[in-house]
Amino acid sequence: MLNSSDAQPYPIENEFIEYKEVFNEKCKKEIAAFLNGNQIAYIYLGVSDSTRKVVRIFTEQEKHAIEEQIGRWISSSIYYPSPVGLVHVRSNQELFCIEVTPGKFMPYFLDGKVYVKFNEIKNIFQREGLSFRSKALGFFNSDEKFTNTAFLMSDQSDFSVKVAIFDGVTVDQFKDRREFVGCLPKQVDEILTYIDLNNPLSAHISGQATRKEQRSYPSVAVREAIINAIVHRSYFSQAPIQIEIFDNRLTIMSPGPLPGGMKLKAVLAGQTLPRNPQVVKIMNRLKYIANCKCKLASAGEDSWRKGFSEFQLKKAKQYEPCEHA
Repeated sequence: MLNSSDAQPYPIENEFIEYKEVFNEKCKKEIAAFLNGNQIAYIYLGVSDSTRKVVRIFTEQEKHAIEEQIGRWISSSIYYPSPVGLVHVRSNQELFCIEVTPGKFMPYFLDGKVYVKFNEIKNIFQREGLSFRSKALGFFNSDEKFTNTAFLMSDQSDFSVKVAIFDGVTVDQFKDRREFVGCLPKQVDEILTYIDLNNPLSAHISGQATRKEQRSYPSVAVREAIINAIVHRSYFSQAPIQIEIFDNRLTIMSPGPLPGGMKLKAVLAGQTLPRNPQVVKIMNRLKYIANCKCKLASAGEDSWRKGFSEFQLKKAKQYEPCEHA
């Protein structure tokens, strides 16, 4: 939680921070979106969303009136299921804010609609110097309703990737584990950073002037394999992508069969059939993939060039749907 004593400008808006100069009816939608989020979120009032600086100080009387209004919203029937106990006004803090805890009975509706946020994907487009146009990205269907692609690129996307680091070559003991959720490009960024921290670097000293350093697992191959898993997985299954790192191997298990009835032989020969073409388009636009003709086999080919003795695509076991947290 931010305080007025923290350095300004404050952090950019993301999946758990929102700034509002004034309190108005739009705050209803922000609350609804955060109820469907992945972690406790805050709506800071009196803070400009452009400068990220405090531009207004609310009086105690104004704070009390806002607290009463939110209480009426939460206790009414406009939200379903009821979010009573999940939304709190922190009026005793130096920085006036609304705290929203994600509920257990998602999705939460506001006036019969589900609201999501796109702060994460907007920040990534801004980072790449690109304009964010939701309609051009396929976020709406012909009825002007959000598509599945929009949900996958939203802050509220709950399709997860689980990464486990094991000690040794068996699953008997793990060193660490993490679960990643949120918009797909952000997942890629965070997973690659996490794996890089757990990809040992070795050095070989020979007669040359400089030593030769090498990662246990080639970073280029790891990057491509992870992006392929996220871009081409089946989103009809709620099961997570599972990545396991051992002392002697790295495995990636992605839900779903090969798309369109393709055979493994055809895939390894270079035949492509994107399962999620709109996701491919967005990832291509953001330069995560080189073009729309990604080859599943290329990660394996790169591994051979780096000295791996064997590369196999194995049929994964049947996944069971995960319960929503």
